[in-house]
Amino acid sequence: MPRETSPGLKILWLWTIGTAGILVTSVMRTRLRDMEQQLTRTQEQEATPNDSIITDVVPESEGFLIEDRNPGISLPLSTIKPLTGNNFEEWFESFNIHMTLQILDLALRVDEPSKPTDMSSADERSFYEKWEYSNRSCLMVMKYTMDKSIKECVPKTERVKEFLKYVKANYTKTDKAEMTTHLKLLTTTVYDGVGGIKDHIIKLKHYFNKANEMKVELSEKFLKWLILESLPAPFDAVKLTYNALKEEWTLEELMSIVVQHAVSLKKNETHSIAFVTNHGSSMKKKPLH
Repeated sequence: MPRETSPGLKILWLWTIGTAGILVTSVMRTRLRDMEQQLTRTQEQEATPNDSIITDVVPESEGFLIEDRNPGISLPLSTIKPLTGNNFEEWFESFNIHMTLQILDLALRVDEPSKPTDMSSADERSFYEKWEYSNRSCLMVMKYTMDKSIKECVPKTERVKEFLKYVKANYTKTDKAEMTTHLKLLTTTVYDGVGGIKDHIIKLKHYFNKANEMKVELSEKFLKWLILESLPAPFDAVKLTYNALKEEWTLEELMSIVVQHAVSLKKNETHSIAFVTNHGSSMKKKPLH
Protein backbone atom coordinates (compact mmCIF):
# COMPACT_ATOMS: atom_id res chain seq x y z
CA MET A 1 0.00 0.00 0.00
CA PRO A 2 1.26 3.47 -0.90
CA ARG A 3 2.38 5.62 1.95
CA GLU A 4 0.05 8.43 2.77
CA THR A 5 1.51 11.92 2.73
CA SER A 6 1.48 13.61 6.06
CA PRO A 7 -0.80 16.62 6.45
CA GLY A 8 2.17 18.87 7.24
CA LEU A 9 3.92 17.99 3.97
CA LYS A 10 0.73 18.65 2.00
CA ILE A 11 0.45 22.06 3.56
CA LEU A 12 4.09 22.84 2.66
CA TRP A 13 3.51 21.81 -0.98
CA LEU A 14 0.39 23.91 -1.22
CA TRP A 15 2.18 26.93 0.28
CA THR A 16 5.13 26.54 -2.16
CA ILE A 17 2.87 26.21 -5.21
CA GLY A 18 0.74 29.20 -4.10
CA THR A 19 3.80 31.41 -3.50
CA ALA A 20 5.24 30.50 -6.89
CA GLY A 21 1.92 31.32 -8.56
CA ILE A 22 1.79 34.71 -6.84
CA LEU A 23 5.35 35.52 -7.92
CA VAL A 24 4.70 34.53 -11.53
CA THR A 25 1.49 36.58 -11.61
CA SER A 26 3.31 39.62 -10.17
CA VAL A 27 6.11 39.37 -12.74
CA MET A 28 3.61 39.04 -15.60
CA ARG A 29 1.65 42.06 -14.41
CA THR A 30 4.83 44.15 -14.13
CA ARG A 31 5.92 43.23 -17.66
CA LEU A 32 2.47 43.94 -19.09
CA ARG A 33 2.42 47.35 -17.36
CA ASP A 34 5.90 48.21 -18.75
CA MET A 35 4.80 47.16 -22.24
CA GLU A 36 1.69 49.37 -22.02
CA GLN A 37 3.74 52.39 -20.89
CA GLN A 38 6.25 51.89 -23.69
CA LEU A 39 3.45 51.57 -26.24
CA THR A 40 1.80 54.76 -24.93
CA ARG A 41 5.06 56.74 -25.18
CA THR A 42 5.60 55.51 -28.74
CA GLN A 43 2.10 56.54 -29.78
CA GLU A 44 2.53 60.00 -28.23
CA GLN A 45 5.82 60.56 -30.05
CA GLU A 46 4.25 59.54 -33.35
CA ALA A 47 1.20 61.76 -32.78
CA THR A 48 3.19 64.87 -31.76
CA PRO A 49 5.91 66.01 -34.19
CA ASN A 50 9.07 66.77 -32.29
CA ASP A 51 9.52 70.26 -33.76
CA SER A 52 11.06 71.57 -30.58
CA ILE A 53 14.37 69.90 -31.39
CA ILE A 54 14.39 70.97 -35.04
CA THR A 55 16.30 74.19 -35.61
CA ASP A 56 16.74 76.22 -38.76
CA VAL A 57 20.37 76.61 -39.63
CA VAL A 58 21.01 80.18 -40.75
CA PRO A 59 23.91 81.07 -43.06
CA GLU A 60 26.85 82.20 -40.95
CA SER A 61 27.76 84.83 -43.51
CA GLU A 62 24.56 86.71 -42.75
CA GLY A 63 25.31 86.77 -39.03
CA PHE A 64 21.93 85.42 -37.96
CA LEU A 65 21.28 83.34 -34.88
CA ILE A 66 19.94 79.81 -34.89
CA GLU A 67 16.40 79.86 -33.57
CA ASP A 68 13.66 77.39 -32.77
CA ARG A 69 10.87 77.44 -35.35
CA ASN A 70 8.28 76.09 -32.93
CA PRO A 71 6.93 78.79 -30.53
CA GLY A 72 8.10 78.20 -26.99
CA ILE A 73 5.35 80.17 -25.19
CA SER A 74 1.71 80.20 -26.23
CA LEU A 75 -0.16 83.45 -25.64
CA PRO A 76 -3.72 84.40 -26.61
CA LEU A 77 -4.15 87.29 -29.04
CA SER A 78 -6.24 89.04 -26.39
CA THR A 79 -2.97 90.01 -24.65
CA ILE A 80 -2.32 92.50 -27.49
CA LYS A 81 -3.90 95.91 -26.90
CA PRO A 82 -6.02 96.81 -29.96
CA LEU A 83 -4.97 99.73 -32.14
CA THR A 84 -7.97 102.05 -31.98
CA GLY A 85 -6.45 105.43 -32.84
CA ASN A 86 -3.42 107.35 -31.68
CA ASN A 87 -2.22 104.62 -29.33
CA PHE A 88 0.52 103.19 -31.56
CA GLU A 89 3.12 102.96 -28.76
CA GLU A 90 0.92 100.86 -26.45
CA TRP A 91 -0.31 98.65 -29.30
CA PHE A 92 3.14 98.01 -30.77
CA GLU A 93 4.71 97.28 -27.38
CA SER A 94 2.19 94.52 -26.61
CA PHE A 95 2.31 93.25 -30.22
CA ASN A 96 6.11 93.08 -30.24
CA ILE A 97 6.22 91.22 -26.91
CA HIS A 98 3.65 88.73 -28.17
CA MET A 99 5.48 87.99 -31.44
CA THR A 100 8.86 87.79 -29.68
CA LEU A 101 7.66 85.25 -27.11
CA GLN A 102 6.06 83.27 -29.93
CA ILE A 103 9.43 83.39 -31.77
CA LEU A 104 7.72 84.93 -34.79
CA ASP A 105 9.45 88.33 -34.79
CA LEU A 106 12.13 87.58 -37.40
CA ALA A 107 10.50 89.74 -40.10
CA LEU A 108 10.33 92.64 -37.63
CA ARG A 109 14.08 92.50 -37.05
CA VAL A 110 15.50 91.43 -40.40
CA ASP A 111 14.89 92.79 -43.90
CA GLU A 112 13.61 90.38 -46.52
CA PRO A 113 16.45 88.10 -47.69
CA SER A 114 17.04 87.33 -51.35
CA LYS A 115 14.60 84.83 -52.79
CA PRO A 116 16.12 81.37 -53.22
CA THR A 117 17.29 80.30 -56.65
CA ASP A 118 18.41 76.99 -58.11
CA MET A 119 21.88 77.82 -56.82
CA SER A 120 20.75 78.55 -53.25
CA SER A 121 21.85 76.24 -50.47
CA ALA A 122 19.49 74.33 -48.20
CA ASP A 123 20.31 76.72 -45.36
CA GLU A 124 19.38 79.78 -47.47
CA ARG A 125 16.11 78.18 -48.55
CA SER A 126 15.28 77.27 -44.97
CA PHE A 127 16.00 80.79 -43.71
CA TYR A 128 13.87 82.40 -46.41
CA GLU A 129 10.95 80.11 -45.58
CA LYS A 130 11.26 81.05 -41.92
CA TRP A 131 11.34 84.79 -42.72
CA GLU A 132 8.32 84.44 -45.04
CA TYR A 133 6.35 82.60 -42.35
CA SER A 134 7.21 85.30 -39.79
CA ASN A 135 6.26 88.09 -42.23
CA ARG A 136 2.91 86.46 -42.99
CA SER A 137 2.16 85.85 -39.31
CA CYS A 138 3.01 89.43 -38.28
CA LEU A 139 0.77 90.90 -40.97
CA MET A 140 -2.14 88.68 -39.97
CA VAL A 141 -1.82 89.50 -36.26
CA MET A 142 -1.43 93.23 -36.94
CA LYS A 143 -4.59 93.38 -39.02
CA TYR A 144 -6.49 91.25 -36.52
CA THR A 145 -5.61 93.54 -33.58
CA MET A 146 -6.50 96.90 -35.14
CA ASP A 147 -9.78 98.69 -35.61
CA LYS A 148 -11.55 98.00 -38.90
CA SER A 149 -11.52 101.69 -39.88
CA ILE A 150 -7.72 101.78 -39.52
CA LYS A 151 -7.22 98.52 -41.38
CA GLU A 152 -9.17 99.84 -44.36
CA CYS A 153 -6.97 102.96 -44.56
CA VAL A 154 -3.62 101.16 -44.63
CA PRO A 155 -2.24 100.68 -48.18
CA LYS A 156 -1.91 97.08 -49.31
CA THR A 157 1.57 95.72 -48.81
CA GLU A 158 3.10 92.27 -48.50
CA ARG A 159 5.93 93.32 -46.17
CA VAL A 160 5.40 93.85 -42.48
CA LYS A 161 8.03 96.60 -42.13
CA GLU A 162 6.32 98.76 -44.75
CA PHE A 163 2.95 98.15 -43.11
CA LEU A 164 4.36 99.06 -39.69
CA LYS A 165 6.03 102.22 -41.04
CA TYR A 166 2.72 103.55 -42.36
CA VAL A 167 0.82 102.74 -39.15
CA LYS A 168 3.48 104.41 -37.00
CA ALA A 169 3.49 107.57 -39.13
CA ASN A 170 -0.28 107.98 -38.97
CA TYR A 171 -1.33 106.66 -35.58
CA THR A 172 1.36 107.93 -33.18
CA LYS A 173 -0.01 110.17 -30.45
CA THR A 174 1.02 113.81 -30.86
CA ASP A 175 0.74 116.20 -27.95
CA LYS A 176 0.45 119.67 -29.51
CA ALA A 177 1.17 121.43 -26.23
CA GLU A 178 4.35 119.41 -25.71
CA MET A 179 5.40 120.02 -29.32
CA THR A 180 4.94 123.79 -28.89
CA THR A 181 7.02 123.71 -25.71
CA HIS A 182 9.95 121.98 -27.41
CA LEU A 183 9.83 124.34 -30.39
CA LYS A 184 9.77 127.37 -28.12
CA LEU A 185 12.73 126.08 -26.08
CA LEU A 186 14.62 125.28 -29.27
CA THR A 187 14.22 128.77 -30.74
CA THR A 188 14.55 130.89 -27.59
CA THR A 189 17.24 129.18 -25.50
CA VAL A 190 20.51 131.17 -25.51
CA TYR A 191 23.89 130.49 -23.94
CA ASP A 192 24.24 132.62 -20.81
CA GLY A 193 27.67 131.42 -19.77
CA VAL A 194 26.30 129.24 -16.99
CA GLY A 195 27.42 125.64 -17.44
CA GLY A 196 29.47 124.23 -20.28
CA ILE A 197 28.99 125.26 -23.91
CA LYS A 198 28.84 121.58 -24.89
CA ASP A 199 25.93 120.96 -22.51
CA HIS A 200 24.14 123.93 -24.08
CA ILE A 201 24.48 122.46 -27.59
CA ILE A 202 23.36 119.00 -26.39
CA LYS A 203 20.29 120.61 -24.80
CA LEU A 204 19.35 122.29 -28.09
CA LYS A 205 19.87 119.01 -29.93
CA HIS A 206 17.51 117.30 -27.47
CA TYR A 207 14.77 119.87 -28.16
CA PHE A 208 15.40 119.44 -31.89
CA ASN A 209 15.03 115.63 -31.73
CA LYS A 210 11.85 115.89 -29.65
CA ALA A 211 10.29 118.26 -32.18
CA ASN A 212 11.17 115.94 -35.07
CA GLU A 213 9.66 112.97 -33.23
CA MET A 214 6.38 114.90 -33.21
CA LYS A 215 6.27 115.20 -37.00
CA VAL A 216 7.89 118.66 -37.12
CA GLU A 217 10.30 118.29 -40.03
CA LEU A 218 13.40 120.36 -39.19
CA SER A 219 16.71 120.01 -41.01
CA GLU A 220 20.09 119.64 -39.34
CA LYS A 221 21.22 122.78 -41.16
CA PHE A 222 18.50 124.72 -39.36
CA LEU A 223 19.70 123.28 -36.03
CA LYS A 224 23.27 124.44 -36.72
CA TRP A 225 22.00 127.93 -37.51
CA LEU A 226 20.01 128.01 -34.26
CA ILE A 227 23.07 126.89 -32.27
CA LEU A 228 25.21 129.71 -33.68
CA GLU A 229 22.44 132.27 -33.15
CA SER A 230 22.11 131.22 -29.51
CA LEU A 231 25.76 132.13 -28.78
CA PRO A 232 26.80 135.56 -27.39
CA ALA A 233 29.01 138.18 -29.09
CA PRO A 234 32.40 136.61 -28.17
CA PHE A 235 31.50 133.77 -30.59
CA ASP A 236 30.96 136.11 -33.55
CA ALA A 237 34.24 134.96 -35.11
CA VAL A 238 32.90 131.40 -35.31
CA LYS A 239 29.67 132.64 -36.92
CA LEU A 240 31.61 134.66 -39.54
CA THR A 241 33.84 131.68 -40.35
CA TYR A 242 30.87 129.34 -40.71
CA ASN A 243 29.01 131.73 -43.03
CA ALA A 244 32.12 132.46 -45.13
CA LEU A 245 33.02 128.83 -45.84
CA LYS A 246 31.43 127.03 -48.76
CA GLU A 247 31.86 123.65 -47.14
CA GLU A 248 29.19 122.64 -44.65
CA TRP A 249 30.29 121.64 -41.17
CA THR A 250 28.78 118.55 -39.62
CA LEU A 251 27.04 118.95 -36.27
CA GLU A 252 29.95 117.20 -34.55
CA GLU A 253 32.48 119.53 -36.23
CA LEU A 254 30.47 122.59 -35.25
CA MET A 255 30.30 121.42 -31.64
CA SER A 256 34.06 120.76 -31.56
CA ILE A 257 34.91 124.19 -33.03
CA VAL A 258 32.58 126.03 -30.65
CA VAL A 259 33.98 124.16 -27.63
CA GLN A 260 37.58 124.93 -28.70
CA HIS A 261 36.70 128.60 -29.15
CA ALA A 262 35.13 128.69 -25.67
CA VAL A 263 38.35 127.23 -24.21
CA SER A 264 40.41 129.88 -26.04
CA LEU A 265 38.15 132.65 -24.72
CA LYS A 266 38.53 131.35 -21.19
CA LYS A 267 42.34 131.24 -21.51
CA ASN A 268 42.49 134.80 -22.89
CA GLU A 269 40.21 135.99 -20.10
CA THR A 270 42.49 134.37 -17.53
CA HIS A 271 45.58 135.97 -19.08
CA SER A 272 43.87 139.39 -19.16
CA ILE A 273 42.89 139.15 -15.50
CA ALA A 274 46.41 138.08 -14.57
CA PHE A 275 47.89 140.97 -16.58
CA VAL A 276 45.60 143.55 -14.95
CA THR A 277 46.30 142.11 -11.48
CA ASN A 278 50.06 142.10 -11.98
CA HIS A 279 50.06 145.59 -13.53
CA GLY A 280 48.03 146.97 -10.63
CA SER A 281 50.37 145.41 -8.09
CA SER A 282 53.42 146.93 -9.75
CA MET A 283 51.81 150.37 -9.82
CA LYS A 284 51.17 150.20 -6.09
CA LYS A 285 54.77 149.22 -5.36
CA LYS A 286 56.27 152.02 -7.54
CA PRO A 287 57.78 154.77 -5.24
CA LEU A 288 56.54 158.33 -5.55
CA HIS A 289 59.06 161.11 -6.49
